This record gives sequence, structure tokens and C-alpha cells, in this order.
Amino acid sequence: MAAPTILPAVTLPTFGCNTAIKTSPPNIKTMFDFALSGPVAGIVASFALLLVGLQMTTGTTDSSVYSYFPAIPIQILQFSRLGGSIVDASLGGVLTSSLTSDVPTIQLHPFAIAGYTGLVTNALNLLPLGSE
Repeated sequence: MAAPTILPAVTLPTFGCNTAIKTSPPNIKTMFDFALSGPVAGIVASFALLLVGLQMTTGTTDSSVYSYFPAIPIQILQFSRLGGSIVDASLGGVLTSSLTSDVPTIQLHPFAIAGYTGLVTNALNLLPLGSE
């Protein structure tokens, strides 16, 4: 196996790694495990980062620090049903109640934004796209 190529690349505009395999796996189960291991590890790490970021957003910050958190549009959080539901449940239904209000953005800790972005990116890495 060759060293992984870190993406983003011109050919695949997502984050991740492209690893060239020198020899074919012995069976389909081994190839499936190899293809699944990277995105699953990324999803687990992103999920943990999202939970830590949401905890830091809701519980451990005072109001003077909270005002410096970046604001993210609510429509972006609604792109992912799983990630949006986790954020919504952690913040007490702020995404579903904002559908009727005029609040276009929500302030989140940078860890929560990074975890959410990682969930979406690693979910895209699960798509079976190959390269030659």
C-alpha cells in the first residue's frame, strides 16, 4: 500500500485521503473493511468533537465569551438530518423553533462547527467513488 494522498484535490473536491492499493485485496470483505475504516473513524471523531463543542456552547461558557462564537446560518445546519437533529436536541429545539421566527443564524462553539462539518464530510466519503 502506498502513502495516502491528502485531499482536497482537483479531481475530488472533498476532504479526506486517497490511498493507492498496490495489490488487490484477497476478497470483497477485506476491500469493504478497508474502504469503510477511514470514514467510520472520521465520523466517530467528528461526533465526539460535535458533542464537546455543543457542551461548550451550552454549559461552560459565560456570556462575554459566547458573544465571540462564530454565527452559522441555520440552513447549513439543516443540510444534514443527523447533525441538525443532534444540534437541535442539544440546544433545546432552537432549529425547529426558528422555522417560524426570524433568526437566520445561531452562534456555536468552533468545536461544534468543526464536528458538524466533519460529520457531513465523512458521510460524503462513504460514497463509493473510485479513482484510477
